[in-house]
Amino acid sequence: MSQTSRNLLISLVVVIMMLVVLPNSQKSADAQADTAPNMAELIKNLNQKTKDIPGFIFNIQFVTPLIENQPDFQIPFFDASQHLNRAIDTIGSDYVCFREIAGGADFERCTPFSNIAEIAYLNN
Repeated sequence: MSQTSRNLLISLVVVIMMLVVLPNSQKSADAQADTAPNMAELIKNLNQKTKDIPGFIFNIQFVTPLIENQPDFQIPFFDASQHLNRAIDTIGSDYVCFREIAGGADFERCTPFSNIAEIAYLNN
């Protein structure tokens, strides 16, 4: 095989590989871009269920805990006296904020969706 034929064959293989790889990488980027809106909708829907269905709760587990030694939050969370202690306050396009009431003080803790490892709930 001549050097020209070999170079032509290598160029053809590279072009074919680019035609296969580039569309797939775009799909992957599109899927990642869709994650935040889907996460926002999921959290909005679950939060609404906590208001519509008595006793409905869900858990959000974090990659990096927002509070040391507490890898997940139960939403809503009530203290021993059944006072609301933690609830969702704000759901942004790529983040969620929690309102916490403890010891007479209000706290706001926010985290990006990328810090959410798992959301668990019973599908009623």
